Amino acid sequence: LNSHNLPLDVDTFHSYGSAGSSVGTIANQLSSYPAFATTTTSLDEFNSYPCCNYTVGGVQDHYGAAAQLLHDFNQMLSIPALTSASWAQFQDECAPGPGCYDPSIGLVSFAGHPKASFNAFRIYSMMPVDRNQVTISGASQEAMASSDAHRASLAAINQTGSDQSTTVTLNNVPFSTGTVTVYRIDSSHSSYFDNSASENLTPVQTFSNVNTANWTWTGTIPSNGTVYFQVDDGSGQPVS
Repeated sequence: LNSHNLPLDVDTFHSYGSAGSSVGTIANQLSSYPAFATTTTSLDEFNSYPCCNYTVGGVQDHYGAAAQLLHDFNQMLSIPALTSASWAQFQDECAPGPGCYDPSIGLVSFAGHPKASFNAFRIYSMMPVDRNQVTISGASQEAMASSDAHRASLAAINQTGSDQSTTVTLNNVPFSTGTVTVYRIDSSHSSYFDNSASENLTPVQTFSNVNTANWTWTGTIPSNGTVYFQVDDGSGQPVS
């Protein structure tokens, strides 16, 4: 294509493992050719962990996969050259046994149980589209936030390698009063392979009728854990 000065509309590719490095590498390669200046990129098959040994009960099945997925999404959002991304597989394709290749690659188990990574995907889907700035001090944890006229949200993950006592403070929420709902993904919550009695994403704390100006929460985020905060104004309006 380049030797004949032909345009390339879209470059699609797969990535397993660190999405940020592979996407950045491809974007840099394309930018070095004038003919590809308008080429967009699409990550059409992605998983947070390197291919290909997805045995049942592996790291991809446990709660740390939720934090890794949200970390990867946060990295992708910082790369404008990437226009779309698709997860590699929704549900595990087969029961472990002869002829079953990568029996635990999906977001949902073969038996239909949502995994921690599925619940992280659900958190992301619950967040409004427009992003907000997050200021972090202290240990190098990670968070992303977004809001619209009726909902504000913040997903905090801890990949520091140790449990972290954390304080979250709201600022500039678009409405003055609301209900704060807190969700967790860790060894006890929202992770079927860690606690089969808690496979679904369900609230662990609810604070009603709070003043959203500088509202503060203090708690512990375990190593590789995720805590999601959702603030709703009670209007019943859908997220735009």
